[in-house]
Amino acid sequence: MANQPGRVYLDHHATSPLRPEALVTLSTMVQANPSSVHQDGREARRVMEECRQLIADVAGFAPRNVVFTSGGTEANQSAILGLGADTLFYGATEHPCVLAAANEFGRRGGDVSIIPVNAHGLIEPEVLASLLAKARGKVLVAIMAANNETGVAQDLVTLGRIIREHGALMHVDAVQLFGKCPIQSWAFVCDSMSISAHKFGGPQGVGALLLRDGLSFEPLIRGGGQELGRRSGTENMPGIVAMGHALKASIEDQDCYALLTKALRGMEEELCVICPDLMVAGMHACRPLPVSCLVAPKMEAQLQLIKADIAGFSLSSGSACSSGKVAPSHVLEAMGFDTHVAKRAIRVSAGWSNGFEDIRAFGVFYQELLQSQQ
Repeated sequence: MANQPGRVYLDHHATSPLRPEALVTLSTMVQANPSSVHQDGREARRVMEECRQLIADVAGFAPRNVVFTSGGTEANQSAILGLGADTLFYGATEHPCVLAAANEFGRRGGDVSIIPVNAHGLIEPEVLASLLAKARGKVLVAIMAANNETGVAQDLVTLGRIIREHGALMHVDAVQLFGKCPIQSWAFVCDSMSISAHKFGGPQGVGALLLRDGLSFEPLIRGGGQELGRRSGTENMPGIVAMGHALKASIEDQDCYALLTKALRGMEEELCVICPDLMVAGMHACRPLPVSCLVAPKMEAQLQLIKADIAGFSLSSGSACSSGKVAPSHVLEAMGFDTHVAKRAIRVSAGWSNGFEDIRAFGVFYQELLQSQQ
């Protein structure tokens, strides 16, 4: 699916439209249980294992340690609650599903600490080292590769080295980054990783947890012993195979993602010249994805989203919850933004279905919107 007639979809960080390659797969693949021993079951197992191998190759993990899940939320919670840690550290700008898992980790008796970020949204290495030096028992550190609201990417190689020096484990939420940018430069430092198909054009409701060899792991879901006992329940075959085809297409499109990112950065600069009071969250940090978190000088996010929707642009706020209400972003507050300022943030996120003309069209719309408030 590309943009609907008369509309521009710029909410890829919420969900990326289903790629044609994935859609075709959903309607043509063999429908069988991959645990069955008959010919149809064996064929289903074969194509599922091809997808498992592809994910493993992209991430640098062993195929047997790619565990299919229902998405990023399940994968993150499985890692945080299943790796047997006594102490959990997590970044202040993590996804709400990590915050929820941390709450449950604490409820079960574990020690939980938040790693603060600086004004750019980055974890400072010396702060992490100081926290780890005081930790007890088996320690797990959960860090997002690239933030879902701002696109800010952490220095995972440096942080991972510090984590290993202190004998701790590192879980990386790679949901937004996986398939869109090369990850080989940092993937080797993490002990576990979560991914989700619908962020790179696969179907909703399927993802994976990647684990290194030698990790003790208690499954979140028990039952029939699928996925080597690490995630029971019949595998979502249509979703898994469609995820594989979407991932192949996304990897081929990585140069396009980079060009869209460059176009968005140019748009940000132009808007900031026209409206000096406009703020871009994480503007001076590394942001390798085509996403911009724009903080308007006067207008609250909900009104901006309504006006954008009327003009034909599909966007979201910094943290739109499942009910559709707009709330202050905990990410921006962690970066030092005042609560009232954080309420004025919107997120513009492009992806495979967009072209440069979409970025230009939004830039023109947003410039006029900002000037109407001056």
